[in-house]
Amino acid sequence: MLSCLRAHGASVVLSDIDSDPTHEAAAQIKSANGEALAVPGDVTSADFAPHLIKATLDGYGRIDAIVNNAGYTWDGTIHKMSDEQWQAMLDVHSDRALSHHPRRLGVPARNGEARKRRQWPRGRAEDR
Repeated sequence: MLSCLRAHGASVVLSDIDSDPTHEAAAQIKSANGEALAVPGDVTSADFAPHLIKATLDGYGRIDAIVNNAGYTWDGTIHKMSDEQWQAMLDVHSDRALSHHPRRLGVPARNGEARKRRQWPRGRAEDR
């Protein structure tokens, strides 16, 4: 996916819990004349998403798209996991991914206002 985004000229922000690979990937993109920003951190930390969003806005001024592919599994089967291991997986795969959405953190839509949902007419067509 990153290759596709870069092929279309996207500037990207990379994040991972491991700092070295994050910075190495950003350096590779830059060495190929791309735009990349490395912001390592832990997606399960409540203060990380605001930090990541601020770094992105400071670096590029806007957010056009988000690709969240954070995830991992414990090296074992589900029936052998502890409650803590199970909760850690839920935190990465769903809880944090959904709670850290930029709109929930106050980042405005690209046009400066929240997008309006289309209001479909109610009732039967012959009644309208």
